Amino acid sequence: MICSICEGIGSGEGHSKKSGGWVSGEQFREKYGEMDFFSFLEQRLDELLPDARR
Repeated sequence: MICSICEGIGSGEGHSKKSGGWVSGEQFREKYGEMDFFSFLEQRLDELLPDARR
């Protein structure tokens, strides 16, 4: 999951119980401009887990 969130803007790894990652600020801004990181994270989680909020 974390690998999917960080894809193209950083790196992540781990397993279902524990994982971690990092996001490059430079790569994030290049790809998403001035988008707020928390808005990006919410959007990505909605894409990856569409039924989680229901």
